[in-house]
Amino acid sequence: MHQFVIKLCSKSDRLQVLQDKMQEYIENGTQLGWLIDRKQRQVFIYRPNIAVEVLDN
Repeated sequence: MHQFVIKLCSKSDRLQVLQDKMQEYIENGTQLGWLIDRKQRQVFIYRPNIAVEVLDN
């Protein structure tokens, strides 16, 4: 089990696939996840039982 996961989108990654994977990590016990999309300049913050937070720029 991971406590903290960071995923960085590459140019070839599909954002939806990574978002689904991050949600799966949270559902399986990860306490905090950051998904960083450099292209769109966004960070998605995942935590259990809390809506995904999106930070722009």
